[in-house]
This record gives sequence, C-alpha cells and structure tokens, in this order.
Amino acid sequence: MSIVVTIIYEIFYTIFYFGVLFSKRTLLSFVTQPPISIKLIFLFCLFSGFFVPYVFKLLKITLSKMHYLTFLALVCCLYAFSQWYYYSIHRGEKNFHSFLQVYPTKQNVLVPKPRGLYRILCLGGSTTEGDMVTIPYPQLLASMLRAKYFNSTVEVINAGKYFYTTQHSIIQYLFYLEELNPDLIIMFEAINDIFPSFLTPPFAMPPFRKDYGHYYGALAYIRFPVSFERFLLNFFYADLRHGRLKAAQISDCKSLPCFQRNLESMIELTHSRGIKLI
Repeated sequence: MSIVVTIIYEIFYTIFYFGVLFSKRTLLSFVTQPPISIKLIFLFCLFSGFFVPYVFKLLKITLSKMHYLTFLALVCCLYAFSQWYYYSIHRGEKNFHSFLQVYPTKQNVLVPKPRGLYRILCLGGSTTEGDMVTIPYPQLLASMLRAKYFNSTVEVINAGKYFYTTQHSIIQYLFYLEELNPDLIIMFEAINDIFPSFLTPPFAMPPFRKDYGHYYGALAYIRFPVSFERFLLNFFYADLRHGRLKAAQISDCKSLPCFQRNLESMIELTHSRGIKLI
C-alpha cells in the first residue's frame, strides 16, 4: 500500500509542480513580488516536496491504508471548503446599484464646498480607483500638488470604480457627485468602453448594444460563476492551454462611436456648469 500511495502522491505533485513552473501567471503572482530569499524558499519547498515519500521511507514511516483513507478524507474536506470559499469571494459586491452595478465609493468630503478650496474630481474605472498593489494616480496627483503649492488649499477626490465606463461615470456624477461642486474634473476612461467590443463571456455577451447592455462588468461573477476546479485549470498550465493572442482591427471597434458620444456629452455637461474638464 505504501508503494501505491507514493505513486499517487508523485503523480499529483508532478502535475502541481510543473504546473507552477510552466505558468508565467503563477510565477508572476507568487515569485516576483517577494524578496529573493522568499523566492528561493518557495522554489526549494516545491522541489523538496517531490521527495517527501522517500523521506518517510528513510525515517521508516509506513503509510498504512488507514493513513491513506484519512488523507483522502482531508482532501475532500479541503476541496469542499475551497469550493465554498471561491464561490463566496467571486459573487461580486454584496449590494448592486440599479444602473451602476456596483455602488460608487462614498466620498467623505465637506458639502457645501468650503470657500477658497480648489476641488479636483477624478472619474474613471479601476485605473483611477487603484488597487492594493499600485498607487492610484489621484493620490500621486494630490502629493505633487501639495509639494508644489504647499500654501494653497487643493483637494483631490478619487471617484473611480472598477468596471466603470464613461456611461457609469456620467450617471455617478449626475446623481452622486454634482453636489460636491468640483472646480476641475479629470476623466480617465477608455479600456472599459473600448475593450468590451471585442470581449466574449464572461465580461460581455454579443451582440454589441449601444447602451452597453452587452457588457456585464462586475455582474459577470454572478452571470458566469467559475467553479473551483475551473479556477485550478485556468491557473495551472494557463500559458499552455490558451493560444496566442490575435490582433483586432480598429475598424471592428463597435463601441468607438458610443465612447465618443459619452465623452462629448461630458464635455457639454461640464461646460454648461462652468467646470473645467481634462
């Protein structure tokens, strides 16, 4: 029985080990971020895990049938927990907005705007909102302005939200942000407006619609839930399973006229209110 268990272990570990080595996305996620010492420890643990059964033999530890059954039971329990956990974190936001899909970030700023305050409002998607890895540009902008104009009162508000398009930003401004009375609006959009023209599930579903109704955005996590086993298949050997990317002609960009329409609408909107727009 110990021989059978060893063979099974080696098969599964080989799949795991080479899956990590052959997947650029896995290596980038786990190996490039930590310092070099952590990288070496990580790779050493992966490599040494292949020899665990032989270490057991050297220590004269026999893997009985009961141990094997216990191992299988623990694997099943771990899988059930992983399945539940993966689903729980990929259901998107707990609360959804009727039009914006996810609620805009609540801005803790003074309303009405204090006298003498120059307020800059930044609109956009995740490239504006930022994440845990990169510093969002509104934060960098605020630091630069404070350093150069340290005697001036300038406020930079980050109103970006992941998956937001120009349509989301306009709705958000009209219903949530107009009362902030900004002096300047910086609108940084493109990828969420243009890219969905070429997308297939899960983030969009053809045919293209001028009202962006084909674009699921954050709702994709509910419309197309990804099982834990599918996650594992996509995570390991990702670069071997997917073919090379193909270039798309700009003439096929169906959302370009709608993108231009929304930008022009935002220009007219801010111009009518005497707000500067970048």
